[in-house]
Amino acid sequence: MDNVGIVSKYGFKNIAILGVIFLLSLIFDELECLFLILFLLSLFIYRNSERVSQNDEANAILSPIDGKVILISQSEENKKFIKVVIKKGLFDSGVIRAICDINDASISRRHGLFLCNFMKDSNLLNEKITLKFNHLNAKFGMEVLAGPLARVLHFERFTNLKAARRVGFMVDGEVVLFLPQDTKLSVEVGEKVKSCDLIGFIDDEK
Repeated sequence: MDNVGIVSKYGFKNIAILGVIFLLSLIFDELECLFLILFLLSLFIYRNSERVSQNDEANAILSPIDGKVILISQSEENKKFIKVVIKKGLFDSGVIRAICDINDASISRRHGLFLCNFMKDSNLLNEKITLKFNHLNAKFGMEVLAGPLARVLHFERFTNLKAARRVGFMVDGEVVLFLPQDTKLSVEVGEKVKSCDLIGFIDDEK
């Protein structure tokens, strides 16, 4: 499942297309600088950043992606969860990782639109991946919500997975975590995080 190359496998097609266009621009001597910039930009956007967790405790919760924490609240959908929303910017690394050891995963996809995430109906209409799983006798949830530049969400199929392993890729959008109420968070709204950064601990003494 892990893709350990310099560039994410999910970007091969787009990078190849821009590479061919750049070569054609050199042949026909047209807009070489523009297509070179676009080609290099695609390599940067689809970079496959390598990350190692600095905390291997079983009850540690890791950030699933690079971005900014834009919301921490009680979940409106289920009061048993804390809701943490991380917004990924276009130039943040798009690799999505497991936030902890995942057991008995259930994964579903909702095909949809690619509206701006700040729009009122984006959560209802946008393309979305939903992951539900168990860890240390607690239930967890994660949603990957596409942004306007995403065009597609990449997500692997699995049942059990170790913490920090790659599970997918997203160019633009948000990741929403649903954590147990007893989670002790170590991040605040407005804080920048990188995938595999420690964002909290859950109470494993149940």
